[in-house]
Amino acid sequence: MISNWFKEILINNGYNSSNLVRIPSVQFMSENKPGEYESTIKNKILFIGRIEEQKGLLLICEALTNNATIILDVYGNVVDEVYFKICKKHFNFNYKGVLSQDVLMTKLKEYDFVIVPSVAPEMSPMVVLESLNHFTPVIASGSKGNVELIHNGVNGFLFKYDDAKDLGATIDKAYGLKKEGWVPVF
Repeated sequence: MISNWFKEILINNGYNSSNLVRIPSVQFMSENKPGEYESTIKNKILFIGRIEEQKGLLLICEALTNNATIILDVYGNVVDEVYFKICKKHFNFNYKGVLSQDVLMTKLKEYDFVIVPSVAPEMSPMVVLESLNHFTPVIASGSKGNVELIHNGVNGFLFKYDDAKDLGATIDKAYGLKKEGWVPVF
């Protein structure tokens, strides 16, 4: 359980306060309900996050450089304008700006996958939790927190940490399996 993992990390790093209490993480459905997962292929993937180096947008852009069939939509604050422009040069994604969390979560059904390419360690990315809770599979880097949440080939796919080539291969694999009828289990 993720909350146990957080508690263990805090204790291992010397924070062993009596105020330390485990709060259970978001609960997921054990299996899909009919109609909750849209199995049609849209050829659309989604990045949600701050536009800055550690969140890894450039990794997606590099992975998709020679892929003309996938549409990438990006939601988030542009924290680093120079980085944003570099990403845009690699792949012409659709920048959608910033939306409230509630509105953004309703849009997840429009996408085949949410991509979480973090190039810095993640503890337990909320975007992964929310995507899975809204029945949208995730393709994510092998960062520790992602590995705790994503069961490779079950509710999403994992790729080698900070490896654009492996991300591209994982996207291709995920679409290949989806075309063969793969349905994620949440």
